[in-house]
Amino acid sequence: MNEDRKEQLQPTPATHALFSESAVRFLAAYRVWIVAAVWLAVRGYTIWGLSPNYSIESYLKLAGDWLDGYLPYADFAVEYPPGALLLFSLPRIFTEAPVLYGFIFAGIMLVVDLGILLVFWRIPARLSAGASQTDMERRSESAVLCLTYILFTAIFGRLLFQNYDLLVGLILVILIYFALRKKNLLVDVLLAIGIWLNLIVIIWLPLLWWYGFISREQSNGALSELKINGFLRNLLSRAAVLVGSLAVLYLPFFFLSGEPLDSYK
Repeated sequence: MNEDRKEQLQPTPATHALFSESAVRFLAAYRVWIVAAVWLAVRGYTIWGLSPNYSIESYLKLAGDWLDGYLPYADFAVEYPPGALLLFSLPRIFTEAPVLYGFIFAGIMLVVDLGILLVFWRIPARLSAGASQTDMERRSESAVLCLTYILFTAIFGRLLFQNYDLLVGLILVILIYFALRKKNLLVDVLLAIGIWLNLIVIIWLPLLWWYGFISREQSNGALSELKINGFLRNLLSRAAVLVGSLAVLYLPFFFLSGEPLDSYK
């Protein structure tokens, strides 16, 4: 084996500081099985014995009122944007029983949880693009990131699957992924979807828009001269995409919100 090949197989100093070389190789070789086993064990224990809490009962009531034809925000109080109300209504179409509704809702959140893992699986390769990292190092880092996410979120227990915060989290990690890839159009569309689900996503607007402008200037090799005209042109185009996306998402809801959804089945 030549010297270059041997050097590629060696873990980086940062990785070696946390794990031994054999542990890094083991993580890289069996990362799919390790992550899958930990996820199934942790999430299975969390879902087992799930019972409705206050959030699930409130979601069920909101969804039931809308399906019965009452007008949201007018006939009954709604504390959530339209996207959240639509999410609450999906399990309610299939059942009116609180326990079964809670399990269906938790199942949706489990799918979202897998989506977050998939994004975390790919982020290390994006962060190390152009760096002198071997495939083994990227594999072990993605495994560590996924395991950290699973174990950290385990402290929230059943609450994690009885609220829809995971869905907002999925939107945010996808936003980070596409921001790293400098896909500004997708970032702005996803921002609109996030705001449609939870208004708290608005706080990400300044950071993502400013990062998009910085990354554009870096690609043009003109970071030292941030011209206000260029910034405004970029800002207006991104604001137009965001406003247009929000209109597409919000307007149909307000036109149809007074009609019972079960009339379309």
